[in-house]
Amino acid sequence: MRRGNKVVAAIAVGALAIALGSGVVRCAFRGEEPAREVTGEGTTGSDGEGAESEDAGPLAGTSWSSGSGEASLTFGESSVRIESPSGTSDVPYEVLGEYEAQNATVLSGRVFLGGAWADASFILEGEEGSRRLDCDALGGSPFTEAPAQGFALSEVDPGFIELVGGDRGALEAAVAEWARGNAPGATGASFDREAYIDYASGQVTATFTCSDPAATEVTVSYDGSAFSVWGIG
Repeated sequence: MRRGNKVVAAIAVGALAIALGSGVVRCAFRGEEPAREVTGEGTTGSDGEGAESEDAGPLAGTSWSSGSGEASLTFGESSVRIESPSGTSDVPYEVLGEYEAQNATVLSGRVFLGGAWADASFILEGEEGSRRLDCDALGGSPFTEAPAQGFALSEVDPGFIELVGGDRGALEAAVAEWARGNAPGATGASFDREAYIDYASGQVTATFTCSDPAATEVTVSYDGSAFSVWGIG
């Protein structure tokens, strides 16, 4: 797909296209609906405060398993999924502070259990990749860090995928390779919902924001056959 055909295609899939001059068109996409990990009642405490945390620190994007392997914890940005033989539940949590104590990192925070917020301490010990987590509020049993999950893109509009050759896997691999060397803490990147199409060459350019603590921004360009990726700033 080349030149003006890409602009027509963008409009066809619902993108808002705006000509910027110099042969460049900006396309705004709606993006895909992000999956919500926190369900109805658990999103708000009795004091009316939401469970959304501004900074989940080192827990977001990590997974942990109990010594027996029967239970696991998977942390999102504002909730932790607890899986055990008795069932699965999503528990809102917040990290409010961090300090070092006796060769351990202690994250002070709170969890939303039984309809109310309760204070919680997440104690991390060990080196990256082989850490141990203790949290009395989540059962108290030590959990060991599970291998990191694969890098994933989020909020990517299907229409944008069509503009870059239709291969989401190739796009994901290109961004993941760049992130490994430039944003090593990232487990994924979210589409910023805008793309720029060069009318003359058909080149498509867009930005993504990585999930690392620095929220590293990355630019991706597709020339019709291959992706180029570079950082912003």
